[in-house]
Parts: sequence; C-alpha cells; structure tokens
Amino acid sequence: LFPITELKSAGEGPIRSVLGEPKIYLETFQLTISGLVDSSYSLSWDEINELPAAYTDTMIMYCVDGWEVWGNWKGVLISDLLDKAHVQSDGNYVLFESIDGYKTALPISYLEKYNSMLAYQVNYGPLQDHDGFPLRLIAFGKYGYKWAKWVSKLRIINELQLGYWEKLG
Repeated sequence: LFPITELKSAGEGPIRSVLGEPKIYLETFQLTISGLVDSSYSLSWDEINELPAAYTDTMIMYCVDGWEVWGNWKGVLISDLLDKAHVQSDGNYVLFESIDGYKTALPISYLEKYNSMLAYQVNYGPLQDHDGFPLRLIAFGKYGYKWAKWVSKLRIINELQLGYWEKLG
C-alpha cells in the first residue's frame, strides 16, 4: 500500500473516470430497476427526490491507487428500491450500470447489511459531475472502483458478473 499524506473530503479528492465523464440532463434522466423482479420500473429525477432520504455517518472510501477520501452521504437506500420492485427468490446480486457504460455488481445481502445507497449529496451539498452526479453507489468497506458513478440502472441477476475492473484482473 502507498502512504497516505492527507485525508481529503470527497469533493476535494482525486477525480477518476475510466470511461469519460458523461453529461447528464436531469430533464431526461431515468433510474431503471429491472431483471429478476416482479415489477420493473423507472424513476425520474423528481421521483427519486420524493423518496425517503437516507444518510451515512462519515465514511472513508479507499482507492487501490493509495489515496482515501471521507464523506457524509445522502441518498436513497438500495433496499427501498429493491423492495418496490419485489426481487424474485433467485435474485442474488445487483448489477449497477452507469451512463458511461461502467458496470459493477454486489450481492444483495451485502447491500442490505450495510445500508448501501445511491447518493445524490456529499458533505451536505449536491454531488458534482465529476463525483458521479446525479447518483453514485456508496459501498461501505469496498474499494473505490465499486463506488460506481453516474448510476442509471440496477439489474437484479442470479449469478455474479464481473465488473469493469474485475474483468481486467
């Protein structure tokens, strides 16, 4: 591991974007939940903001490059989104898909245990474009590459699929 020189706020940390930073237009943005569910659905930005908000304590995100950032996050719990869709009994994982094409998957059991969320605010202000605006996955205890930015789709699947970085080893 690399030495950490200074712990920065999430809004002040390094900016990483493997596939380029997309431009998001809230008027047309949709979050879609589909896959092994009884009720697929989509939410507009306004509908997302009408859902009950969840908050984290201060949480550190670790990067495999050796840096760390902290943040207090606000967003919508993934468990609330899944409850509305009625996950089928063979649905074990959520594949998160971002507008830029980035993908990563996590077990539903992990997402529920750690109250994972799709955040739209960090440190009491809105996410910036480079931080994953409008929705970023918050994955407690996971390296930053699991904290997908610009999430637009949650697809419930029954077997783990490798994400962008896992496919590269």
